[in-house]
Amino acid sequence: MRKKILLIILIFITGEECFSQGYSLWLSGNGAFETGYNTSQGAYVFRQHIYFSPNSGESILDTGIYDINNLPVGSRFHAYDTPNFNNVTCDTYGTYQLDKLETVFVGPEANGCSSKIKYYTTHSTNQKINQWAVILPKYVQPQIANRERILTDQLFSSTINNFSDTPVDIPNVRWEYQTDNNTVFWTSFPSNILNKFPMNSTVQEILVNETNPIENIRILRVRFLLSPPLGPLTSSFPFVTYDRKPTVYSGILIFDIFNPSPQLLSFTPSNTQCSYTDDGSFSMNLDRDLNVDEKLVASLFFENAFMPGDYNLLTQKDTEDLIDNGDGTYTYIWPSDTPILAGNYKVRYQTLDTSDPNPVWSSLEGAEMGFPIGNPPPITFSATKQNDVYCKDGSDGAIQLNASGGVGGFKYELNNSGTWTPFTTTNTHTITGLPKGTKTIKVQDANGCTEQE
Repeated sequence: MRKKILLIILIFITGEECFSQGYSLWLSGNGAFETGYNTSQGAYVFRQHIYFSPNSGESILDTGIYDINNLPVGSRFHAYDTPNFNNVTCDTYGTYQLDKLETVFVGPEANGCSSKIKYYTTHSTNQKINQWAVILPKYVQPQIANRERILTDQLFSSTINNFSDTPVDIPNVRWEYQTDNNTVFWTSFPSNILNKFPMNSTVQEILVNETNPIENIRILRVRFLLSPPLGPLTSSFPFVTYDRKPTVYSGILIFDIFNPSPQLLSFTPSNTQCSYTDDGSFSMNLDRDLNVDEKLVASLFFENAFMPGDYNLLTQKDTEDLIDNGDGTYTYIWPSDTPILAGNYKVRYQTLDTSDPNPVWSSLEGAEMGFPIGNPPPITFSATKQNDVYCKDGSDGAIQLNASGGVGGFKYELNNSGTWTPFTTTNTHTITGLPKGTKTIKVQDANGCTEQE
């Protein structure tokens, strides 16, 4: 009578392991297979499969990606002997806890009585692979409104895709990407993050080997794949045949890459020149120049005088040229053909790629706090006769001027001569050497502002 020994080993992710975010079991290799061996103790066969084990029933798993949904994941195998097994009881391997982000493969080990299916976490080229398994984060395609990234953004920034596990390198699982119109060839991530899970890198770290990605890349597609290494199909000397289990691919995740607006380094408002003019302005010091075909659009908002804190759009201006400051920074100056009255304002700006048939606005930047545009106080002055001429046809009359307001730096003009003479002191000046007669005097400040009636 044939004698049969049944050996069963189970490995699980137990129900105590709780996944707060989505994780999937990645599997390469058929779920049901048999391997035969002949030894001095007899011939026997192993059968093994990885399966989900809910409360009732089992499901054999083949190559693919399976949502875990908090179900335990296990593996079962059976060992059968022949009549020549001589009643030897083989040792059993204990249960194995398969953790997230850990690679495990199963393959046979033939060594006399201890011949059995065994689980490994490292692989050498002489080990046969029956199934290769790993539990990986389940990344979800962001909605269109949430898939925009600039170079300094973390690629996976949404809560559902931002896993808190400590990043580790997972052998034989790698990341790759495509950009823009290249939908055929895939490029591997840089070596330092090629096998990293979870992926916490920025777009810039992923595209570090690309030429000027800030200008040249608008669409980024990423995926990751499980590609088990070669393992021997048979090792019968002198011939060795190798095979590779199927490669398993994730879905493609798509992101829109846009060039951020130049960053605001400093902001300088400029008051109106005179108390009666509307030539206020402002300048913005930015961290970079505009790229070719990039346009900056500045939007100016004014505060409602009757509703403090309520700002309304006044006007918009655009430019494709900034002033080079020679130190790596660039300046935008509000154009003089659109003057600004005294009041409280806000400004926001963003840039647009005008070469794109479907242009996308870059990040919106600007002065979050309101800024004032002031005006100098009105200029007032008085002219007081200090003395008349002392003799007929003399030229020794004198007039004293007193001025205030404006921005200082006062000058006067006598009898519409076109000649402006600076005051001898800050606010006062005495005009001497005057002949008899009526005098017309004007006073202006350093901005050229005069007294208004």
